[in-house]
Amino acid sequence: MKKIGQKKGICGNVYKASIPQFTSLVEAVSILRQGQLADAPSVTTTLPFPYHLIPGEIRMILRNILFRPHVLRMRRANGGVEPEPYADNAVDLYLAALDYDAGHAPWFWPKDRQAALVLSHDTDTGGQQKGLQLLTDLARRLEIKSTMSFVGRDMEDYGSLIEEMRADGFEIALHDVLHDNTISFQSGDEIVDRLRRAEEHMRRYEIEGFRSPSWYVSPTLWQALPSAGFKYDMSALDTWPFFDKARRHGVKTFFPYAVGELVILPNTIPSTICRAPAAMAGKTSWLSGNRKSI
Repeated sequence: MKKIGQKKGICGNVYKASIPQFTSLVEAVSILRQGQLADAPSVTTTLPFPYHLIPGEIRMILRNILFRPHVLRMRRANGGVEPEPYADNAVDLYLAALDYDAGHAPWFWPKDRQAALVLSHDTDTGGQQKGLQLLTDLARRLEIKSTMSFVGRDMEDYGSLIEEMRADGFEIALHDVLHDNTISFQSGDEIVDRLRRAEEHMRRYEIEGFRSPSWYVSPTLWQALPSAGFKYDMSALDTWPFFDKARRHGVKTFFPYAVGELVILPNTIPSTICRAPAAMAGKTSWLSGNRKSI
């Protein structure tokens, strides 16, 4: 096995690829199937009102207060340095270390493409027409397309704008029927019944993709989504912020993969984790330079 050392962090920090944690290919694949390991519902599910009604700046302050004890434990475990997990492709590096031949690797770009990019956005509430219109106009000027995810309850509010987006070539996805962070903690039957409330919108807008509120996923959610008519999910991250003790890690890959009938499209640079443009450049450079080595 090749020796994998420290890698320069995408946002300026240094992170170490966690190759030793995998003792077999089966163990590495299990990481992909479990997603972010959402062990318990977020505290946001207990509020008597939607958490996103709290201004973002105040949410950040509350988050730091609530997770401070966990941050301190993580810092002690990391040798006194506050961890900054902005990128984690340990599964990719593990497969590269096994000297996988390109013909046998589980990831490849079809038609000999060099790379693929999915640009996606989501809105959590109604009443955001002005901002979404600005975003749509910018995309039109730059001649780019995006996948826009809407909460089912708010789709009627955005009806004309959604039709405009679709006419411009945008794809529409579902951001759950309610943005309450609970869907990943429900049973498979409950998830399917819940998503059936959006069937009319799915037919009208030809929706095939899903993004879970606040990035919460679970094996149960992924197993249920195909039964509700979804072909792909955009809820997984390659890494997860260290402050959230309910989620122990991301899926540790930059590449799309399949869980049963569902295609998983990992988010490699969500704005909630790292806003630096260098992060996008760093990850895409890695993808471009290593596509033939895995």
